[in-house]
Amino acid sequence: MRQKTMAANKVEISSAAQFAQFRDRVNAGETALDALLTANIDLSELAENWTPIGRRERSGPDAFGIRGYGGAFDGGGHTVSGLVTASGEAVPFLDPNGNYSNAAGLFGVLAEGAVVRNLTILCPKVNLLAADLSYSVAGGVAGFSAGTLENCRVEGDGVLSGQFSAGGLVGWNIGEIKESAAEGAANITGGSSAGGIAGVNGGLVARCTASETAAITAGGNVGGITGVNDRGCVAASTAQGIASISSTAPYSSVGGIIGHNIGGVVENNTVCEVRAIFANGYAGGVVGWDAGGNVTNNSVDEVGSIIADSAAGGVAGVNAGGEISHSAVRGIGKISASIATGGIVGRNDGNVANSAAYEVEHIDAGCYAGGVIGLDDGGTMTACTADDACDVKAGCCAGAAIGWSFCAAS
Repeated sequence: MRQKTMAANKVEISSAAQFAQFRDRVNAGETALDALLTANIDLSELAENWTPIGRRERSGPDAFGIRGYGGAFDGGGHTVSGLVTASGEAVPFLDPNGNYSNAAGLFGVLAEGAVVRNLTILCPKVNLLAADLSYSVAGGVAGFSAGTLENCRVEGDGVLSGQFSAGGLVGWNIGEIKESAAEGAANITGGSSAGGIAGVNGGLVARCTASETAAITAGGNVGGITGVNDRGCVAASTAQGIASISSTAPYSSVGGIIGHNIGGVVENNTVCEVRAIFANGYAGGVVGWDAGGNVTNNSVDEVGSIIADSAAGGVAGVNAGGEISHSAVRGIGKISASIATGGIVGRNDGNVANSAAYEVEHIDAGCYAGGVIGLDDGGTMTACTADDACDVKAGCCAGAAIGWSFCAAS
């Protein structure tokens, strides 16, 4: 991705008032204005809710071109605190699906080529749950991003919520998020999707960490890193110490890394010390539902429970035509579902290879349970194993490797 370098005539910001002036210039049309923080900023000094930086026009000749912030913003290693924004301050934009939407965070919309780096946001409160904002997206750094985030952090007891999606850093990302982290948020809540880093990802999330969050929840797809990965890539990232990753909505997909992976790449990620992963649908230690994606070299360690109404697995609740390989599950307290449960995959009609489950205390299913795959529905399994410490039980069919295979039965 082409990134903008900072101009010599950049704006230097050392106070909340100067930050607001910079915001107003950008939103008035100077969208490529560069800026450098030279001090820590407390936005509460403005005594008003924050209107985000950058917008994407609803109509006119540029309706389908991003009109958000397109400059280079360097936090200089400084912090921004006191960020409070709600539905009334959200900035309008036309999302990639053509829906009129609203976005909020420190930035509303980041355009392609924009760069935000070396910035920490403390305890942001971004609440876009008003009923009239059905497509709203919320994040600590940005609501919507087609740009690049590097070395950005969101820390502290923040609350991030959007009617469509919410993320610790970005509500909806089609750009790049690298070497960044979200730590210690109280709640991240999305009407449809939510993630510790991004609510929805169609770009790249790499070498990021979501940790010590109390709860990540949504009415659909939820992940420790991103709720939905739509043909994007999530790599070398970690979800750690999260109390709850969950959705009670019917047919929801919840995963330690990604809730619903649509043809994307999910590689070299780690889930550890997560207390509970729950879905009223499909739950997995890495991915809740994998639809034709490539899930490889991931690890799940010391998770309290992975529970789903339909299918649950140590790596994926459902593998629908995807590739799951070279992944390991260790030290899980319980993996359980009403229909199909597996140490690696609950229900499989894709390929599962070179993966193993170790020391899973309970693998339980109402119907089909297996140490590796609970229910195989025309898929393949190669060089996979579950050790003797995995306790497998089912109401109908249980197996050390596969609970039930429709191919074998036929």
